Amino acid sequence: MSGETSGNGLDATMRDFANGQKVFNRYTLIKTLGRGGMGVVWLARDDELERNVALKFLPELIIHDRAVLGDMKRETRRSLDLTHKNIVRIYDFVHSDQSGCISMEYIDGDTLGNLRADKPHKVFEAHDLKDWTSQLCDALDYAHNHARIIHRDLKPANLMVNKRGDLKVSDFGISRSLSDSVSMLTMEQGRSGTLVFMSPQQLDGERGSHLDDIYSFGATAYELLTSKPPFSSGNVDRQIREKIPPAMTVRRKELEVEGEPIDETWERVVAACLAKDPARRPQSFAEIAQKLEIASPKTVRAQQASEAKTQSGGFLASVMALKSNPIALIGAAAAVIFIGAVAVWFFGFHKATARSAAPVTAQQTVPQPAPASTSNVEQNPTAALGGVILKTTPRGATVTLGGMEAGKSPVTFKGIRAGKYPLRISLEGYAPVERDVEVKAGQFVDLGTIILVRGTEMTERPKAPTEAPKAPTERKDEPRSEQPANAGQLVVPLNDFGGG
Repeated sequence: MSGETSGNGLDATMRDFANGQKVFNRYTLIKTLGRGGMGVVWLARDDELERNVALKFLPELIIHDRAVLGDMKRETRRSLDLTHKNIVRIYDFVHSDQSGCISMEYIDGDTLGNLRADKPHKVFEAHDLKDWTSQLCDALDYAHNHARIIHRDLKPANLMVNKRGDLKVSDFGISRSLSDSVSMLTMEQGRSGTLVFMSPQQLDGERGSHLDDIYSFGATAYELLTSKPPFSSGNVDRQIREKIPPAMTVRRKELEVEGEPIDETWERVVAACLAKDPARRPQSFAEIAQKLEIASPKTVRAQQASEAKTQSGGFLASVMALKSNPIALIGAAAAVIFIGAVAVWFFGFHKATARSAAPVTAQQTVPQPAPASTSNVEQNPTAALGGVILKTTPRGATVTLGGMEAGKSPVTFKGIRAGKYPLRISLEGYAPVERDVEVKAGQFVDLGTIILVRGTEMTERPKAPTEAPKAPTERKDEPRSEQPANAGQLVVPLNDFGGG
Protein backbone atom coordinates (compact mmCIF):
# COMPACT_ATOMS: atom_id res chain seq x y z
CA MET A 1 0.00 0.00 0.00
CA SER A 2 1.10 3.61 -0.39
CA GLY A 3 -0.15 7.17 -0.39
CA GLU A 4 -2.48 6.91 2.65
CA THR A 5 -2.35 9.52 5.34
CA SER A 6 -4.75 10.97 7.83
CA GLY A 7 -2.94 14.26 8.15
CA ASN A 8 -2.29 13.99 11.87
CA GLY A 9 1.24 12.64 11.70
CA LEU A 10 0.42 9.49 13.71
CA ASP A 11 -0.11 7.19 10.78
CA ALA A 12 2.57 8.71 8.58
CA THR A 13 4.26 5.32 8.60
CA MET A 14 1.32 3.98 6.59
CA ARG A 15 2.58 5.63 3.43
CA ASP A 16 5.67 4.98 1.35
CA PHE A 17 5.43 1.21 1.88
CA ALA A 18 4.52 -1.33 -0.77
CA ASN A 19 4.23 -5.08 -1.17
CA GLY A 20 7.66 -6.62 -1.79
CA GLN A 21 9.52 -3.66 -0.33
CA LYS A 22 12.48 -4.46 1.96
CA VAL A 23 12.82 -2.46 5.16
CA PHE A 24 15.67 -2.23 7.65
CA ASN A 25 17.74 -4.42 5.29
CA ARG A 26 16.03 -7.45 6.77
CA TYR A 27 12.25 -7.63 6.34
CA THR A 28 10.38 -8.03 3.04
CA LEU A 29 6.83 -6.67 3.25
CA ILE A 30 4.06 -9.01 2.07
CA LYS A 31 0.70 -7.41 2.92
CA THR A 32 -1.02 -5.20 5.49
CA LEU A 33 -2.71 -6.99 8.38
CA GLY A 34 -4.36 -4.03 10.06
CA ARG A 35 -4.20 -0.32 10.70
CA GLY A 36 -5.36 2.22 13.24
CA GLY A 37 -4.59 5.44 15.02
CA MET A 38 -1.41 3.97 16.47
CA GLY A 39 0.11 2.77 13.21
CA VAL A 40 -0.09 -0.08 10.75
CA VAL A 41 0.74 -3.81 10.99
CA TRP A 42 2.37 -5.61 8.07
CA LEU A 43 2.98 -9.26 7.38
CA ALA A 44 6.64 -9.55 6.45
CA ARG A 45 9.35 -12.11 5.80
CA ASP A 46 12.32 -12.05 8.14
CA ASP A 47 15.09 -12.80 5.64
CA GLU A 48 17.68 -13.48 8.35
CA LEU A 49 15.67 -16.03 10.37
CA GLU A 50 13.62 -17.18 7.36
CA ARG A 51 10.19 -16.91 8.97
CA ASN A 52 7.09 -14.78 8.64
CA VAL A 53 6.60 -12.07 11.25
CA ALA A 54 4.17 -9.27 11.99
CA LEU A 55 5.72 -5.79 11.90
CA LYS A 56 3.91 -3.16 13.97
CA PHE A 57 5.12 0.21 12.66
CA LEU A 58 5.21 3.05 15.16
CA PRO A 59 3.77 6.52 14.57
CA GLU A 60 6.30 8.93 13.10
CA LEU A 61 5.77 11.25 16.05
CA ILE A 62 7.31 8.67 18.38
CA ILE A 63 10.32 8.06 16.13
CA HIS A 64 11.33 11.71 16.38
CA ASP A 65 11.01 11.94 20.17
CA ARG A 66 14.03 10.35 21.82
CA ALA A 67 12.47 10.15 25.28
CA VAL A 68 9.31 8.48 24.02
CA LEU A 69 11.33 6.20 21.77
CA GLY A 70 13.41 5.13 24.76
CA ASP A 71 10.24 4.30 26.70
CA MET A 72 9.00 2.15 23.83
CA LYS A 73 12.32 0.32 23.69
CA ARG A 74 12.14 -0.47 27.42
CA GLU A 75 8.52 -1.62 27.16
CA THR A 76 9.38 -3.87 24.24
CA ARG A 77 12.42 -5.25 26.05
CA ARG A 78 10.23 -6.21 29.01
CA SER A 79 7.83 -7.99 26.67
CA LEU A 80 10.68 -10.18 25.43
CA ASP A 81 10.41 -12.06 28.75
CA LEU A 82 6.93 -13.33 27.88
CA THR A 83 7.39 -16.88 26.57
CA HIS A 84 3.97 -18.42 27.20
CA LYS A 85 2.39 -20.50 24.43
CA ASN A 86 -0.79 -18.38 24.58
CA ILE A 87 1.01 -15.04 24.34
CA VAL A 88 2.17 -13.52 21.04
CA ARG A 89 5.99 -13.51 21.12
CA ILE A 90 7.90 -10.24 20.73
CA TYR A 91 11.08 -10.72 18.71
CA ASP A 92 12.78 -7.36 18.23
CA PHE A 93 12.56 -3.57 18.17
CA VAL A 94 14.11 -1.97 15.08
CA HIS A 95 14.16 1.67 13.98
CA SER A 96 15.91 4.24 11.85
CA ASP A 97 15.71 8.02 11.60
CA GLN A 98 12.61 7.72 9.42
CA SER A 99 10.63 4.79 10.87
CA GLY A 100 10.51 2.11 13.51
CA CYS A 101 8.64 -1.11 14.18
CA ILE A 102 8.22 -3.99 16.61
CA SER A 103 8.78 -7.46 15.15
CA MET A 104 6.50 -10.09 16.64
CA GLU A 105 5.06 -13.56 16.11
CA TYR A 106 2.67 -13.77 13.16
CA ILE A 107 -0.68 -15.34 14.03
CA ASP A 108 -2.48 -16.92 11.10
CA GLY A 109 -6.01 -16.35 12.33
CA ASP A 110 -8.45 -13.68 13.50
CA THR A 111 -9.43 -11.72 16.60
CA LEU A 112 -12.20 -12.73 18.97
CA GLY A 113 -13.87 -9.43 18.14
CA ASN A 114 -14.09 -10.31 14.45
CA LEU A 115 -15.08 -13.90 15.18
CA ARG A 116 -17.93 -12.63 17.36
CA ALA A 117 -19.14 -10.35 14.59
CA ASP A 118 -19.25 -13.34 12.25
CA LYS A 119 -21.58 -15.31 14.56
CA PRO A 120 -25.25 -15.56 13.44
CA HIS A 121 -26.52 -13.66 16.51
CA LYS A 122 -23.34 -11.55 16.83
CA VAL A 123 -22.59 -13.08 20.22
CA PHE A 124 -20.75 -16.06 21.67
CA GLU A 125 -22.38 -18.43 24.10
CA ALA A 126 -20.61 -19.16 27.38
CA HIS A 127 -19.71 -22.72 26.32
CA ASP A 128 -18.06 -21.30 23.17
CA LEU A 129 -15.63 -19.32 25.32
CA LYS A 130 -14.67 -21.97 27.91
CA ASP A 131 -11.51 -23.30 26.26
CA TRP A 132 -10.30 -19.87 25.13
CA THR A 133 -10.96 -18.38 28.56
CA SER A 134 -9.04 -21.21 30.19
CA GLN A 135 -6.06 -20.46 27.93
CA LEU A 136 -6.43 -16.73 28.59
CA CYS A 137 -6.40 -17.29 32.36
CA ASP A 138 -3.25 -19.40 32.05
CA ALA A 139 -1.54 -16.71 29.98
CA LEU A 140 -2.51 -13.79 32.23
CA ASP A 141 -1.68 -15.71 35.40
CA TYR A 142 1.78 -16.39 33.94
CA ALA A 143 2.27 -12.77 32.90
CA HIS A 144 1.20 -11.38 36.28
CA ASN A 145 2.92 -13.84 38.62
CA HIS A 146 6.02 -14.94 36.69
CA ALA A 147 6.92 -12.19 34.22
CA ARG A 148 5.42 -9.43 36.42
CA ILE A 149 3.89 -7.68 33.40
CA ILE A 150 0.42 -6.13 33.16
CA HIS A 151 -1.34 -6.04 29.79
CA ARG A 152 -3.22 -2.73 30.32
CA ASP A 153 -5.19 -3.01 27.07
CA LEU A 154 -7.08 -6.28 27.22
CA LYS A 155 -9.96 -6.33 24.72
CA PRO A 156 -11.42 -8.59 21.99
CA ALA A 157 -9.20 -7.00 19.33
CA ASN A 158 -6.10 -8.13 21.23
CA LEU A 159 -7.21 -11.74 21.59
CA MET A 160 -6.23 -13.74 18.54
CA VAL A 161 -7.27 -17.28 17.57
CA ASN A 162 -4.99 -19.14 15.17
CA LYS A 163 -6.01 -21.74 12.59
CA ARG A 164 -5.59 -24.53 15.17
CA GLY A 165 -8.07 -22.85 17.50
CA ASP A 166 -5.46 -21.72 20.07
CA LEU A 167 -5.88 -18.37 21.79
CA LYS A 168 -3.01 -15.86 21.58
CA VAL A 169 -2.88 -12.65 23.63
CA SER A 170 -1.24 -9.83 21.68
CA ASP A 171 0.14 -6.34 22.41
CA PHE A 172 1.19 -6.86 26.02
CA GLY A 173 1.73 -3.30 27.22
CA ILE A 174 2.60 -2.06 23.75
CA SER A 175 -0.70 -0.55 22.59
CA ARG A 176 -1.22 1.16 25.92
CA SER A 177 2.30 2.58 25.86
CA LEU A 178 1.74 3.93 22.36
CA SER A 179 -1.49 5.56 23.45
CA ASP A 180 0.10 7.06 26.57
CA SER A 181 3.04 8.37 24.55
CA VAL A 182 0.86 10.48 22.27
CA SER A 183 -2.06 11.12 24.62
CA MET A 184 -1.66 14.89 24.56
CA LEU A 185 -2.18 14.95 20.79
CA THR A 186 -4.59 12.07 20.31
CA MET A 187 -6.73 11.86 23.43
CA GLU A 188 -9.80 10.71 21.56
CA GLN A 189 -7.91 8.29 19.35
CA GLY A 190 -6.06 6.94 22.35
CA ARG A 191 -9.38 6.12 23.97
CA SER A 192 -11.03 4.80 20.85
CA GLY A 193 -11.57 1.09 21.23
CA THR A 194 -9.94 1.00 24.68
CA LEU A 195 -11.81 3.41 26.94
CA VAL A 196 -14.82 1.09 27.20
CA PHE A 197 -12.57 -1.69 28.58
CA MET A 198 -10.70 0.46 31.14
CA SER A 199 -11.14 0.06 34.88
CA PRO A 200 -12.13 3.14 36.91
CA GLN A 201 -8.61 3.21 38.39
CA GLN A 202 -6.95 3.08 34.96
CA LEU A 203 -9.31 5.77 33.70
CA ASP A 204 -8.24 8.04 36.59
CA GLY A 205 -4.57 7.51 35.78
CA GLU A 206 -3.73 5.49 38.89
CA ARG A 207 -0.72 3.22 38.96
CA GLY A 208 -1.37 0.11 36.89
CA SER A 209 -2.33 -3.12 38.65
CA HIS A 210 -3.14 -6.68 37.61
CA LEU A 211 -6.65 -5.93 38.90
CA ASP A 212 -7.05 -3.54 35.96
CA ASP A 213 -6.59 -6.54 33.64
CA ILE A 214 -9.22 -8.43 35.61
CA TYR A 215 -11.70 -5.57 35.08
CA SER A 216 -10.83 -5.50 31.37
CA PHE A 217 -11.43 -9.24 31.17
CA GLY A 218 -14.91 -8.69 32.64
CA ALA A 219 -15.64 -5.96 30.08
CA THR A 220 -14.29 -8.15 27.27
CA ALA A 221 -16.40 -11.16 28.28
CA TYR A 222 -19.42 -8.86 28.60
CA GLU A 223 -19.04 -7.70 25.00
CA LEU A 224 -18.38 -11.20 23.62
CA LEU A 225 -21.56 -12.49 25.30
CA THR A 226 -23.86 -9.51 24.64
CA SER A 227 -22.36 -7.79 21.55
CA LYS A 228 -21.67 -4.55 23.48
CA PRO A 229 -19.25 -3.55 26.27
CA PRO A 230 -20.77 -2.69 29.68
CA PHE A 231 -20.80 1.04 28.79
CA SER A 232 -20.62 2.12 25.16
CA SER A 233 -22.64 5.31 24.76
CA GLY A 234 -23.29 8.57 26.57
CA ASN A 235 -20.90 9.74 29.27
CA VAL A 236 -18.81 6.56 29.32
CA ASP A 237 -16.23 7.98 31.75
CA ARG A 238 -18.85 8.72 34.41
CA GLN A 239 -20.64 5.40 33.88
CA ILE A 240 -17.40 3.45 34.34
CA ARG A 241 -16.79 5.25 37.61
CA GLU A 242 -20.33 5.23 39.01
CA LYS A 243 -22.84 2.98 37.23
CA ILE A 244 -23.39 -0.76 37.65
CA PRO A 245 -23.96 -2.39 34.25
CA PRO A 246 -27.12 -4.51 33.80
CA ALA A 247 -26.81 -8.28 33.96
CA MET A 248 -25.77 -9.78 30.65
CA THR A 249 -29.11 -11.57 30.31
CA VAL A 250 -30.89 -8.23 30.73
CA ARG A 251 -28.55 -6.54 28.24
CA ARG A 252 -29.31 -9.25 25.67
CA LYS A 253 -33.02 -8.56 26.06
CA GLU A 254 -32.44 -4.82 25.69
CA LEU A 255 -30.49 -5.41 22.47
CA GLU A 256 -32.96 -8.09 21.29
CA VAL A 257 -30.15 -10.61 21.00
CA GLU A 258 -31.32 -14.16 20.48
CA GLY A 259 -29.42 -16.95 22.12
CA GLU A 260 -29.20 -19.34 25.02
CA PRO A 261 -29.70 -18.20 28.63
CA ILE A 262 -26.38 -17.07 30.04
CA ASP A 263 -25.01 -19.40 32.67
CA GLU A 264 -25.50 -18.00 36.20
CA THR A 265 -21.86 -18.72 37.10
CA TRP A 266 -20.65 -16.56 34.22
CA GLU A 267 -23.09 -13.83 35.26
CA ARG A 268 -21.66 -13.79 38.79
CA VAL A 269 -17.99 -13.95 37.80
CA VAL A 270 -18.20 -11.27 35.10
CA ALA A 271 -20.15 -8.98 37.45
CA ALA A 272 -17.47 -9.50 40.12
CA CYS A 273 -14.71 -8.62 37.64
CA LEU A 274 -16.52 -5.34 36.86
CA ALA A 275 -16.69 -4.26 40.51
CA LYS A 276 -15.69 -0.61 41.00
CA ASP A 277 -13.62 -1.50 44.06
CA PRO A 278 -10.58 -3.60 43.07
CA ALA A 279 -10.73 -5.46 46.39
CA ARG A 280 -14.16 -6.86 45.45
CA ARG A 281 -12.90 -8.34 42.16
CA PRO A 282 -11.39 -11.82 41.84
CA GLN A 283 -7.78 -11.36 42.89
CA SER A 284 -6.17 -13.49 40.17
CA PHE A 285 -6.92 -15.16 36.86
CA ALA A 286 -6.38 -18.52 38.55
CA GLU A 287 -9.31 -17.63 40.82
CA ILE A 288 -11.43 -16.66 37.80
CA ALA A 289 -10.69 -20.00 36.13
CA GLN A 290 -11.64 -21.91 39.25
CA LYS A 291 -14.88 -19.98 39.72
CA LEU A 292 -15.83 -20.62 36.08
CA GLU A 293 -14.84 -24.30 36.51
CA ILE A 294 -12.47 -24.10 33.55
CA ALA A 295 -9.22 -24.26 35.49
CA SER A 296 -6.35 -26.09 33.82
CA PRO A 297 -3.87 -28.01 36.02
CA LYS A 298 -1.52 -25.05 35.80
CA THR A 299 -4.03 -22.52 37.10
CA VAL A 300 -5.14 -24.96 39.81
CA ARG A 301 -1.54 -25.21 41.01
CA ALA A 302 -1.25 -21.43 40.96
CA GLN A 303 -4.39 -21.05 43.05
CA GLN A 304 -3.25 -23.75 45.50
CA ALA A 305 0.11 -21.99 45.87
CA SER A 306 -1.71 -18.75 46.58
CA GLU A 307 -3.91 -20.45 49.19
CA ALA A 308 -0.87 -22.13 50.75
CA LYS A 309 0.83 -18.74 51.03
CA THR A 310 -2.26 -17.36 52.76
CA GLN A 311 -2.36 -20.32 55.14
CA SER A 312 1.33 -19.97 55.93
CA GLY A 313 0.66 -16.35 56.79
CA GLY A 314 -2.03 -17.54 59.20
CA PHE A 315 0.37 -20.04 60.73
CA LEU A 316 3.00 -17.33 61.27
CA ALA A 317 0.36 -15.16 62.87
CA SER A 318 -0.48 -18.03 65.24
CA VAL A 319 3.20 -18.45 66.10
CA MET A 320 3.50 -14.75 66.87
CA ALA A 321 0.41 -14.98 69.07
CA LEU A 322 1.97 -17.87 71.01
CA LYS A 323 5.21 -15.94 71.33
CA SER A 324 3.33 -13.18 73.10
CA ASN A 325 1.78 -15.71 75.53
CA PRO A 326 4.56 -17.68 77.32
CA ILE A 327 2.20 -20.11 79.07
CA ALA A 328 0.46 -21.05 75.82
CA LEU A 329 3.85 -21.39 74.11
CA ILE A 330 5.13 -23.82 76.78
CA GLY A 331 1.95 -25.88 76.54
CA ALA A 332 2.16 -26.06 72.74
CA ALA A 333 5.83 -27.09 72.88
CA ALA A 334 5.06 -29.86 75.38
CA ALA A 335 2.25 -31.16 73.17
CA VAL A 336 4.53 -31.22 70.13
CA ILE A 337 7.25 -33.14 72.05
CA PHE A 338 4.74 -35.71 73.34
CA ILE A 339 3.19 -36.30 69.91
CA GLY A 340 6.63 -36.61 68.35
CA ALA A 341 7.75 -39.21 70.90
CA VAL A 342 4.64 -41.32 70.36
CA ALA A 343 5.07 -41.13 66.58
CA VAL A 344 8.74 -42.18 66.76
CA TRP A 345 7.92 -45.21 68.93
CA PHE A 346 4.93 -46.29 66.87
CA PHE A 347 6.45 -45.99 63.40
CA GLY A 348 9.87 -47.25 64.50
CA PHE A 349 8.52 -50.50 65.93
CA HIS A 350 6.08 -51.21 63.14
CA LYS A 351 8.69 -50.51 60.49
CA ALA A 352 11.00 -53.12 62.06
CA THR A 353 8.14 -55.58 62.35
CA ALA A 354 7.08 -55.15 58.72
CA ARG A 355 10.67 -55.56 57.51
CA SER A 356 11.24 -58.83 59.39
CA ALA A 357 7.87 -60.49 58.84
CA ALA A 358 7.42 -63.04 56.05
CA PRO A 359 3.99 -63.49 54.44
CA VAL A 360 1.92 -66.43 55.75
CA THR A 361 -1.49 -67.71 54.88
CA ALA A 362 -2.89 -67.39 58.41
CA GLN A 363 -1.83 -65.41 61.47
CA GLN A 364 -2.61 -65.93 65.13
CA THR A 365 -1.58 -63.71 68.03
CA VAL A 366 -0.93 -65.02 71.52
CA PRO A 367 -0.45 -63.16 74.80
CA GLN A 368 3.10 -62.50 75.84
CA PRO A 369 4.26 -65.67 77.61
CA ALA A 370 6.54 -65.52 80.59
CA PRO A 371 10.11 -66.03 79.38
CA ALA A 372 11.93 -69.23 80.25
CA SER A 373 14.76 -67.18 81.67
CA THR A 374 14.11 -63.70 83.03
CA SER A 375 17.74 -62.86 82.48
CA ASN A 376 17.06 -62.89 78.74
CA VAL A 377 14.30 -60.30 79.00
CA GLU A 378 15.32 -56.69 78.52
CA GLN A 379 14.42 -54.03 81.03
CA ASN A 380 12.00 -52.36 78.58
CA PRO A 381 9.27 -54.92 77.68
CA THR A 382 8.06 -52.89 74.70
CA ALA A 383 11.50 -52.75 73.11
CA ALA A 384 11.97 -56.52 73.62
CA LEU A 385 9.01 -57.69 71.50
CA GLY A 386 9.65 -60.20 68.73
CA GLY A 387 7.92 -63.08 66.99
CA VAL A 388 8.09 -66.57 65.44
CA ILE A 389 6.85 -67.82 62.06
CA LEU A 390 6.59 -71.46 60.98
CA LYS A 391 4.84 -73.84 58.64
CA THR A 392 4.43 -77.63 58.76
CA THR A 393 4.03 -80.44 56.27
CA PRO A 394 1.37 -81.58 56.47
CA ARG A 395 -0.54 -78.47 57.46
CA GLY A 396 -2.93 -78.20 60.40
CA ALA A 397 -0.60 -79.21 63.24
CA THR A 398 -1.23 -77.77 66.71
CA VAL A 399 1.55 -75.37 67.68
CA THR A 400 2.35 -74.08 71.17
CA LEU A 401 5.12 -71.71 72.24
CA GLY A 402 5.95 -71.26 75.91
CA GLY A 403 2.75 -73.07 76.79
CA MET A 404 0.62 -70.71 74.70
CA GLU A 405 -1.29 -72.32 71.84
CA ALA A 406 -1.29 -70.34 68.60
CA GLY A 407 -3.62 -72.61 66.64
CA LYS A 408 -3.14 -74.72 63.56
CA SER A 409 -0.14 -74.31 61.30
CA PRO A 410 0.91 -72.27 59.45
CA VAL A 411 1.10 -69.78 62.32
CA THR A 412 2.74 -66.56 63.41
CA PHE A 413 3.46 -65.65 67.05
CA LYS A 414 3.60 -61.88 67.49
CA GLY A 415 4.32 -59.60 70.45
CA ILE A 416 6.66 -62.09 72.21
CA ARG A 417 9.20 -60.76 74.69
CA ALA A 418 12.85 -61.66 74.08
CA GLY A 419 13.94 -64.97 75.56
CA LYS A 420 14.03 -68.76 75.06
CA TYR A 421 10.75 -70.65 74.79
CA PRO A 422 9.85 -74.35 74.36
CA LEU A 423 8.13 -75.01 71.03
CA ARG A 424 5.83 -78.02 70.58
CA ILE A 425 4.22 -79.23 67.35
CA SER A 426 1.72 -82.08 67.38
CA LEU A 427 -0.58 -83.73 64.85
CA GLU A 428 -2.52 -86.98 65.21
CA GLY A 429 -0.70 -89.88 63.52
CA TYR A 430 2.64 -88.01 63.55
CA ALA A 431 5.47 -87.90 66.06
CA PRO A 432 5.36 -84.65 68.07
CA VAL A 433 8.25 -82.20 67.70
CA GLU A 434 9.74 -80.18 70.53
CA ARG A 435 12.41 -77.53 70.24
CA ASP A 436 13.71 -74.53 72.13
CA VAL A 437 13.37 -71.29 70.19
CA GLU A 438 15.14 -68.08 71.06
CA VAL A 439 13.11 -64.92 70.37
CA LYS A 440 15.15 -61.77 69.80
CA ALA A 441 14.03 -58.22 70.42
CA GLY A 442 12.43 -56.51 67.43
CA GLN A 443 12.90 -59.55 65.14
CA PHE A 444 10.85 -62.39 63.71
CA VAL A 445 12.41 -65.87 63.78
CA ASP A 446 11.33 -67.73 60.64
CA LEU A 447 11.49 -71.50 61.28
CA GLY A 448 10.55 -72.27 57.69
CA THR A 449 8.65 -75.52 56.95
CA ILE A 450 8.92 -78.38 59.46
CA ILE A 451 8.22 -81.82 57.96
CA LEU A 452 6.41 -84.05 60.43
CA VAL A 453 7.26 -87.77 60.69
CA ARG A 454 4.61 -90.48 60.88
CA GLY A 455 4.75 -92.34 64.20
CA THR A 456 4.10 -91.81 67.87
CA GLU A 457 7.54 -91.28 69.43
CA MET A 458 8.76 -87.82 70.21
CA THR A 459 11.85 -86.65 68.44
CA GLU A 460 14.89 -85.73 70.43
CA ARG A 461 15.93 -82.13 70.68
CA PRO A 462 19.00 -81.92 68.42
CA LYS A 463 21.90 -79.81 69.48
CA ALA A 464 22.60 -76.75 67.44
CA PRO A 465 25.39 -77.40 64.89
CA THR A 466 28.62 -75.52 65.38
CA GLU A 467 28.80 -74.62 61.70
CA ALA A 468 25.79 -74.20 59.43
CA PRO A 469 26.00 -76.26 56.21
CA LYS A 470 25.77 -74.40 52.90
CA ALA A 471 22.50 -75.94 51.79
CA PRO A 472 19.79 -78.18 53.30
CA THR A 473 20.75 -81.03 50.90
CA GLU A 474 24.17 -81.35 52.61
CA ARG A 475 22.73 -82.18 56.07
CA LYS A 476 23.46 -85.92 55.86
CA ASP A 477 25.38 -85.99 59.17
CA GLU A 478 22.70 -84.31 61.27
CA PRO A 479 21.65 -86.34 64.34
CA ARG A 480 18.34 -88.11 63.76
CA SER A 481 15.75 -89.17 66.29
CA GLU A 482 15.25 -92.85 66.79
CA GLN A 483 12.20 -93.78 64.75
CA PRO A 484 10.68 -97.03 63.52
CA ALA A 485 12.31 -98.38 60.40
CA ASN A 486 9.48 -97.15 58.22
CA ALA A 487 9.43 -93.59 59.71
CA GLY A 488 10.42 -90.50 57.74
CA GLN A 489 12.79 -87.81 58.95
CA LEU A 490 12.37 -84.33 60.41
CA VAL A 491 13.67 -81.52 58.19
CA VAL A 492 14.28 -78.19 59.92
CA PRO A 493 16.48 -75.34 58.53
CA LEU A 494 19.54 -75.02 60.77
CA ASN A 495 19.16 -71.29 61.23
CA ASP A 496 15.57 -71.54 62.40
CA PHE A 497 16.26 -71.69 66.13
CA GLY A 498 18.44 -68.66 66.48
CA GLY A 499 21.18 -70.64 68.25
CA GLY A 500 18.70 -72.40 70.60
